[in-house]
Amino acid sequence: MPHDTILANLTPHLQEWWGAVTALLCLAGFAITVAGVAALARGGGRAGRWGAVVFAVAAGVLLVNLPGFLDSLAMSLFGHGSVQGLTYSPPEHPARDYVRFAVHLLALVGLVGVGRGILLLKDSPERPGQLGRALVHIAGGILCVNFPATLKIIGRSLGSDAMGVITSITG
Repeated sequence: MPHDTILANLTPHLQEWWGAVTALLCLAGFAITVAGVAALARGGGRAGRWGAVVFAVAAGVLLVNLPGFLDSLAMSLFGHGSVQGLTYSPPEHPARDYVRFAVHLLALVGLVGVGRGILLLKDSPERPGQLGRALVHIAGGILCVNFPATLKIIGRSLGSDAMGVITSITG
């Protein structure tokens, strides 16, 4: 089965992108933090801009500490750290490589979603409705990063039949 081999070979590369995306978001956070602190040192810019500067510094600090932020959210919601999603290995079945690839791809998309949510949070004082969008990106991203645990919560909520199907696929 050549497709299984391709997916099995692609999955480790998705894990490598996790580190690269995290590093880029941390670098962006450092730049945002430095720009925000510089704006604070200049007096916050024009009048009424203090909130925007404080939100920029807070967003920058969250991005710099992104792995810790992800782990604290995952520990609060699921009782385990976010890195557990990267070590996910489904049980033996014919679709094992597909499930593993999908979970790792969703984790990467979730990481980007959390980063985008924090970047949207930075601009929320200046744009009405932006805070809600930022929080939805962060919440959706953390659910994607921890997709197997999210599926288990959904399965427990729907009952034993749904939980049985989810457990047979995700383990």
